[in-house]
Amino acid sequence: MPSLSFRRPRWRTVFRITAVVLAVWVAACGVMGGLIVWAGDRSTAQKSDVIIVLGAGLRRDGGPGDALYRRSVWAARAYQDGLAPVIICTGGQSETQRRSEAEVCRELLLDEG
Repeated sequence: MPSLSFRRPRWRTVFRITAVVLAVWVAACGVMGGLIVWAGDRSTAQKSDVIIVLGAGLRRDGGPGDALYRRSVWAARAYQDGLAPVIICTGGQSETQRRSEAEVCRELLLDEG
C-alpha cells in the first residue's frame, strides 16, 4: 500500500495565496463601492400620483435624524419639480418621543416650502 505523506506548505506559498486572496477582496470592495456611488448619484424619478417619505429615527432631542432630514428635503424638491401633487409622511412615535416621525417630516416639508 502506498504511503500518503503530506508536505507542509512553505511560508512563501502561504504568503502568495494570502496576498492573492487579499488583492481579489480589495478589488471586489473597490468595484462594489464604485457601483454604490454610481447608483446613488443617479436619479430615476418620474411623475407619479404621490411621494411617500418613509419614516426614520428621531434624535433624542426630538429633531430629525440625518436620514429623515435627507428624505424630507428630497421629497420637497421632487414636489417643487412637479413630480407629484401629494406627499405622504410616514413614521411612528416611540415612548420616549413627544412627536412622531411623520410630524417632524411634515414640519421639514413646510420649512422647505
